[in-house]
Formats: sequence, C-alpha cells, structure tokens
Amino acid sequence: MNKIARFLLTASSIAPVGITLIFIGIIKNKQWLVWWSLGICVASFVSVVFFLCYATKHLTSLYKNVESISPANKEVTNYFLSYLFPLLGTDSIADKWQYAAFFYISLVFYICFSENYNFNPLISLLGYKFYEAEDDTGVGFVLISKEVITNLKDRDFEVIQLTDYTFLHVLRI
Repeated sequence: MNKIARFLLTASSIAPVGITLIFIGIIKNKQWLVWWSLGICVASFVSVVFFLCYATKHLTSLYKNVESISPANKEVTNYFLSYLFPLLGTDSIADKWQYAAFFYISLVFYICFSENYNFNPLISLLGYKFYEAEDDTGVGFVLISKEVITNLKDRDFEVIQLTDYTFLHVLRI
C-alpha cells in the first residue's frame, strides 16, 4: 500500500499543474492539451478521493501519541511556482505533446522520490489539513486531518499509516 499511497499523493499534489496546461491549451487553441490535462487532473482527484475513502474504511488503524505539531503549509509558495512553471515553455509545451508529458512525468518522479507531501491542494479542497508532527519517540511525520488541531494534551490520535512517514487522522463518530 505504501507505493500506491505515495504515487496517488504525489499525482494529486501536482495535478494543479494541469490547470496551468489547460490555460496554455486554451490560449494557444490546442484542444489536445486542454483535454489531456483536464483528464489527468480529474483522474488524480478521483483516485486520491477513492484511496482516502478506501484507507479509512479498510486499513487497520493505530494510535499515535503526538508530542508536537505545527501546520505544514510553508510549501505553498514552492508548489504555486511549480504549478506556474509550464508557462515558461508555453510555445514548446503547446506545440509538442512530448514536452507536456515530459514535464508531468519529471514532476511526478521528483515529488515521489522526495517524499514531500506537506501540501496537497486537491486534498485540501476536501477539507484536509496537513501537519508536521512528532511522536513520543521523536520521529517526525506528516499528519493529514480534517480537524484543526490546537491541543495535544492527554490525547492519542487514531491514525492510518499511508506511507512510512504519512498518517491519516481518523475521526470516528
């Protein structure tokens, strides 16, 4: 599950690049670029939503004692710049599909191998927040939660492990 989770989190975190490519496709009147980029964005969104629902319902949960936590939104600027980066190669990306494909694939590999999930706009649209947390053993990890977490006192978090260092906070009602 670790590799699938890593891939889906990565793919959905870079899907907004597709919005930039859709914009380029509209401006350059390149319908193939609009439709392929839209398809990738939608597929990424649907896949990550399905995965989060599946993980919540079917994966075994555990409890983590979180010692420290802070919002993990420092990366927003870097992601935003990455989303706009295709504008630098507007002519080449619009004229040859290979450039757009290379850009997408390069970005997926970079983020996938960096294990950088501190911000994901698609998951954020669903109401999730990202936190940099540390457990009682001193190990740091990313905690994804729908809850705004402001108090850690006398609290264990029910979580599902998505990757080695990424956990989804489960809110059972």
